[in-house]
Amino acid sequence: MLHRFTERQVCELRFRARRSGREVVLPVMYAQHDGTVVILVGRSDRKRWWRTFTRPRRVEVSLNGTACEGTGRVVRPGTPTRAVAARIYGSRFPHVRVGDDPMVVIDLDPAP
Repeated sequence: MLHRFTERQVCELRFRARRSGREVVLPVMYAQHDGTVVILVGRSDRKRWWRTFTRPRRVEVSLNGTACEGTGRVVRPGTPTRAVAARIYGSRFPHVRVGDDPMVVIDLDPAP
């Protein structure tokens, strides 16, 4: 039961680091609306992985055991895209303060 609950809140990202080219695999909490996945990068000053997405970058996302591909990018406060991303994340996690932390938005490719 706990596994199913966690699986609905956590997805797995798989991508290549921008400098080293090494494969990075990590679990992250996410919110999803239609073909968009939103990840809030809390305590971003202590993390580096999200900087890979300062320019649009391909990423694989495992959602509920299904691998999906898409393009991820960082969105920062003050942009229309950020406002939409914050609403998506806030609807899934109303208790989490979004603040000024960066968000990674992934636009999933349409299913074949």
